[in-house]
Amino acid sequence: MKKFMMLMVAGLLMAGSVNAKKMQAHLSYATFYAATSGPYVETYLAINPASIMFKPINDTAFRGIVEVTMIFKNGDEIAAFEKYNLRSPIVTDTNNLKISLLDQKRFLLPSGDYTFTLLLADKYAGEKPYIINEPISISYHQDSIAFSDIQFIDNYRKTTSDNILSKSGYDLIPYPAEFFPENKTVLTFYTELYQTSQVLGTNEKFLLKYYLKSVNTGRILDNFVRIKRMETKEAVPILQNFNITDLASGNYLIIAEAYNKNNELMTKQQRFFKRNNPRIQIDPREVVALEIQNTFVNKLPEDSIREFIRMLNPIASETERYFIENNRENQDLDVLKNFSTNSGSPGRPIVRNKNGTVIIRWLKLPIKTMVTLWKKDMNQTGEKYLSNTENPMLLHPATTIRRLIRTKYGIITKPKTIVTANSFLHP
Repeated sequence: MKKFMMLMVAGLLMAGSVNAKKMQAHLSYATFYAATSGPYVETYLAINPASIMFKPINDTAFRGIVEVTMIFKNGDEIAAFEKYNLRSPIVTDTNNLKISLLDQKRFLLPSGDYTFTLLLADKYAGEKPYIINEPISISYHQDSIAFSDIQFIDNYRKTTSDNILSKSGYDLIPYPAEFFPENKTVLTFYTELYQTSQVLGTNEKFLLKYYLKSVNTGRILDNFVRIKRMETKEAVPILQNFNITDLASGNYLIIAEAYNKNNELMTKQQRFFKRNNPRIQIDPREVVALEIQNTFVNKLPEDSIREFIRMLNPIASETERYFIENNRENQDLDVLKNFSTNSGSPGRPIVRNKNGTVIIRWLKLPIKTMVTLWKKDMNQTGEKYLSNTENPMLLHPATTIRRLIRTKYGIITKPKTIVTANSFLHP
């Protein structure tokens, strides 16, 4: 978790929103390495033009301007600085804006730790600038294999003339947000892998694996795993995509991994994103009967089964929560037993559809282990069981904070490091 949080702070994720009286903006950034010039940071800024003021430049045309200031400090020393006006395209109707306000910058910075400060001011609104301060860590070494950060791409085209959007022969139009709505059906990403030829040798082979993983459940999504055979280079460009039309709502990680010929993991990189896809829901008719006669869950009475389903909310994805909230009270009992039973993978309750495809696999602890932990909590707090010792269901264990955390994350030990990040722009 420490590594993941540090990555979120250090460059994979800084998608904040400006939600004041007017301005709405998204900012993200990524670090890369160029053999000729060294490490650099790219910033990707998108501003909703409908959230800024426009002023007439003549009788029929209007324009909006945002004043942007970016500062990178290493300690008390300013390592990079840029201040400029981001001008909107000229429009004739400010009530029907069909334009975008997107900007990308590059800053050459040596490996090290920096504080990045961004100031945004609507030139015509007369408001105070919005300010964000965020730590950025840059670390690339010539003797170790490493990925760059992962950049989300809105679209791309072959480069005809080098420009600030150009990488590896393509112009990459950035997608600054981490949120993918229903109408966004393709997730395209770009990353680079460095120093493979220096470490593994020239023209050697290695494997690239990239996949999606649910943050809510910790589960790798089988339908979103790709493996490619690659050849070593000084810098290996990776431009790939996933069709996410049928990806359910939830929080996810996109993860890239590199393996040597001995199938040993050499390095990995990841980035968070959020999907909203209300079209995809769990159909109770797709949940078929499993062998539940000899399972733990089959021994529970009906009221306990329905209550147990409710208590699984802390570890459910958004789609699964929808299923729970809409089916717990009135769904057929066998469907609910199948929803929470174990079949196949030890301690990993799953549900398959009628074709045998796994559609739910989400418990981080075996059911018996969770109940044992809940019993222990009951003994410590002096709470009582719902009925008697023959009934393993407890009185609303998911409403106790400690049990909710245990259900969601497993057995928790005292953290050694706590990392916080404020990724929202504020006056």
